[in-house]
Amino acid sequence: MKLSRLLKSQWPWRWWNCLRALAVGVRVHPSVCLFGSTAHIRLARGTSIGARSRLDACGAGQIVLGAGVWASSDVEIETNSEVHIGDGTTIQRRCTINGSTRIGAGCILAPNVFVSSGTHPFRETPHLPIREQERKLAASNAGFAAWDRPVWIQDDCWLGTNVVVCPGVTIGKGSVVGANCVVIRDVPPYSVVGGVPAEVIGRRLEWVPGRSIAAENDIDQPYVLSGRRLNAGKDRPASIEASLDTPLCFALTAAGANSKLVLQWQAPAPVQFEIGGRKYSLPAGCGNIDLPIDIPTIDGEVFRCSVQILGPNSHAVLWVSHIALKKID
Repeated sequence: MKLSRLLKSQWPWRWWNCLRALAVGVRVHPSVCLFGSTAHIRLARGTSIGARSRLDACGAGQIVLGAGVWASSDVEIETNSEVHIGDGTTIQRRCTINGSTRIGAGCILAPNVFVSSGTHPFRETPHLPIREQERKLAASNAGFAAWDRPVWIQDDCWLGTNVVVCPGVTIGKGSVVGANCVVIRDVPPYSVVGGVPAEVIGRRLEWVPGRSIAAENDIDQPYVLSGRRLNAGKDRPASIEASLDTPLCFALTAAGANSKLVLQWQAPAPVQFEIGGRKYSLPAGCGNIDLPIDIPTIDGEVFRCSVQILGPNSHAVLWVSHIALKKID
């Protein structure tokens, strides 16, 4: 063990982390080990981390926990890329989260859930032992990054006891995953799945996107796959926030091959964002913007898109109050 990691595992450092966290409204049990700098482990106000848990941001890895995240005892989170956990998510005892993983807001992870974006190579040169295949891969130009397949668990998902989520899987918003499931393929939004491997056995609701989303309408929220919902304020209508940490992702029914995406937006400061592979800049203020979108689909198919905020301003946000797909006349 490196000296720095040895020191960070000792009680004086743990107590220092505990007291430092309290000063910013975060509760960290004194037995928790935090491996990584404050720039690499970011805990928002209201977060609570239970006894004997371990957060390990290896190398350039980042661990970001949103407001009000609650992690029980013996939880392990480790990454050399990024783990992002959304506001209000709860993680029960003995859960393990590894690699490139995004977990949305308001999720529930029951005890012993295992999530990982990585795996062990065993088919590259199958006649060799797995450890030898790993050594060869680590020495190659591609390295283990080529084997990293990000996992995305969208908002409002409930994962039962002993669930395993395999690399590359997206669990759609609002889904319920039964106890002891092994999830090896994507789960559609608002599905109920069970079995090994996990299969759809029911639905919470019929998930049928429309051609527009209004942030003020509760009925439209199942089609906002990622983004922080904000109630109307003094100078802002009800909106969905896109930030550097949390993109705005949504689903609509395509209006046809020749379509444009119309956003009603507000920005408290100048902001840059990417959507549909194109980059845009907006000044501080509000307005509507029409964006050309390439949709090689026929009418009636689902169109998924994301608004990703770009740096360098880590505090830049874009508030979107209305989204619509319209045919170009």
